[in-house]
Amino acid sequence: MEGWQGIHWAQLAAAFRKLGHDCETHHYSAVDRPRLLAELIPGDSEARLVSRRTRSLLQALKAREAEVLILHSLRFEMDRLRDEFRGRILLWDWDGPAGALGRDRAASTEGVDLVATVSRPILRELRSSSGRPAFYLPHGVDIESFAPGPVSGDERRRFASQLAFVGRPTPRRVEHLEGIADRGLVVWGRRWRGRIPSASPLVRCMREAEDIEGSEVVALYRSADALLDISREPFVDPPTTLSLQVFLVPSCGACLISEWVEELEESFDPGREVLTFRDAEELAEHCDRIAAEPNLARRIGVAGRRRCEADHSLDRRARQLIEWLEEVCG
Repeated sequence: MEGWQGIHWAQLAAAFRKLGHDCETHHYSAVDRPRLLAELIPGDSEARLVSRRTRSLLQALKAREAEVLILHSLRFEMDRLRDEFRGRILLWDWDGPAGALGRDRAASTEGVDLVATVSRPILRELRSSSGRPAFYLPHGVDIESFAPGPVSGDERRRFASQLAFVGRPTPRRVEHLEGIADRGLVVWGRRWRGRIPSASPLVRCMREAEDIEGSEVVALYRSADALLDISREPFVDPPTTLSLQVFLVPSCGACLISEWVEELEESFDPGREVLTFRDAEELAEHCDRIAAEPNLARRIGVAGRRRCEADHSLDRRARQLIEWLEEVCG
């Protein structure tokens, strides 16, 4: 894994180590990297990529004499993985309706000892269609890495804005953002370049052509007055799954304006710890409030940080996974 998933997975592994567990991550990006070349070879396919990925994982499990395997997706040959690995397999589903569990709840979990998912609707369907233990567990955050703090003058000049959006473009995101393009909005992400019509007001909101990664993300969160989270299409019907950003932004002490989803109100107090919207009109109203009430964003950011410290650390998520595993598997 690379990008945000690789960083997040490494931080989760560190949380397990702090609890006294020997934990290592396995990055299959080296296996996937030759994919473009492989696609040019007649007969190569997604199935062969999955087979190579599975073989690589099994070799790592054997070399490390692993007892527990934690997956965040099902992009492996699960039957083979179950046959050849004798330890426990735990799936923490990060994809919700956009992943394998969104397509085939029961069959996709064959061979998995325990399933945790970031989606309440997926959990309900898992429990009704599968006999395997399943639990709801939202994303967590490394509250030491994603924390309030100073930014340099260069970072402030680069990242400061009234409103910021970080993420890939989709039609509904474009529609929502175009409605607030005149409110000091800055859009970050390389995928926006060349995909937005030149007549769109969002063109002038794009500041850089590269993705913001690693420590730059923290500096951006600390520098913007408010950050926006707008769901991608697979998560809209039903409205489900708190994205990782919903936890990272408040953990940095920044104000989050998040699209409402079913799980939000059990993780944050809307209006006090985050701002939430259900349509483009309500989003615009919150943006105007941020501009009109200079202290509002700061108050919400402080309250959101306290909530992350209390309830949403990766240490807490790691402890919960261990408790469930012991409960289910002994």
